[in-house]
Amino acid sequence: MGEQWVDTPLATTDYSRQLITIYQGLLYSGQLNEQVKLDVGYLDKYSPRNEEEFRKLSVNKKESDGLTYIDLKHKAFDRKLQTQIFVSELEDLYNQYSIGLDYKNSIDQFRLNTKFRYYYTEETGDELLGYIDNQYFGLMQEFGYGPNTIGLGLQKIQGKSNFPMLDGAVPVLSYVNWTQGTFNKANELSYHFTFNHDASWLVPGLNLLARYVDGQNYAINGQKGYDESEFDFIANYRITEGKLKGLGFQWLNLNYKNDIQGDYTENRFFTTYSFKF
Repeated sequence: MGEQWVDTPLATTDYSRQLITIYQGLLYSGQLNEQVKLDVGYLDKYSPRNEEEFRKLSVNKKESDGLTYIDLKHKAFDRKLQTQIFVSELEDLYNQYSIGLDYKNSIDQFRLNTKFRYYYTEETGDELLGYIDNQYFGLMQEFGYGPNTIGLGLQKIQGKSNFPMLDGAVPVLSYVNWTQGTFNKANELSYHFTFNHDASWLVPGLNLLARYVDGQNYAINGQKGYDESEFDFIANYRITEGKLKGLGFQWLNLNYKNDIQGDYTENRFFTTYSFKF
């Protein structure tokens, strides 16, 4: 029993944040062989990144006594293909099952990266969230050549319920393309486009990313027909040599729009420093 930093399809620790989400509970993690890794965990409390104290896990302010899960990862074909199977129960809220496939391959300067995700969520126990009707399908295909990588993706929320997420701004990093807008509302279909350019040929350590997401026909209280979109530009720069090696800077420009009130633009600046002990 103690503090845990976990990476599962339901509960995650987002290391890109200066303040991270930390969990409390029990965790067994074992490498069964060269190809198979097994995690079995029980988490009863967490401290979201915007809070100081530990409290019970909750969704939409409905508390659960704990999350029990099994997370199995298998690598094959010289580690080019990874399969993940995740089974969990968030007591009295919902059961969630997930399958993930990641395939990476390269031929000379050509690179392929395929991501597939499936989630099925159903109510359990005292059903504090009520009836849940939600499935998630996600597919992302990236094509890379030289310093450029283009990604094309599709994400579909099937059912009358929004995709449930832990309170406290805990991201679902296993989505095929996680963004600020989430695009996981009931019935929503979203198209994802990304372009990444490694500009180290111009300035060593510079990387540029642009991404656009178009979400269509999501439902609010059973009424369909709402749309939303998001465009992000991210510039990353990290010093690669000299006394300041490991010092990094990031600028994120985010523009989100939807059919109801809530359009916004954000500019975020981050400074990081990493070094080896």
